[in-house]
Amino acid sequence: MCGTLFDEEMILFETGTFTRLSNDPLFQISLVRQVPNDDEEFYQVHLDIFYKLTSENAEFIGSIWDEDLDENIFDYIRNSEIFADAKEKEYLKVKIYLDET
Repeated sequence: MCGTLFDEEMILFETGTFTRLSNDPLFQISLVRQVPNDDEEFYQVHLDIFYKLTSENAEFIGSIWDEDLDENIFDYIRNSEIFADAKEKEYLKVKIYLDET
């Protein structure tokens, strides 16, 4: 997702219950890489990972941009309780897509 660096890029890390793939709400971890396009807007590459909603992951609600951190966002994610919980669980679905603002 971040093999090539761009000027003015930003990465967003979000967690919570945002969408439904079935009748039951699902917990979602999202990474969004945003880079400027030629029209003063942005391309956004999304990586969404969906998990069964549990009492543990239901408490993980939040979002943070990499520019708001003093450390590398991927180090922040790897050291988070959210990541520790998610890597122990089986994911249900992964969705990767590109859009523009």
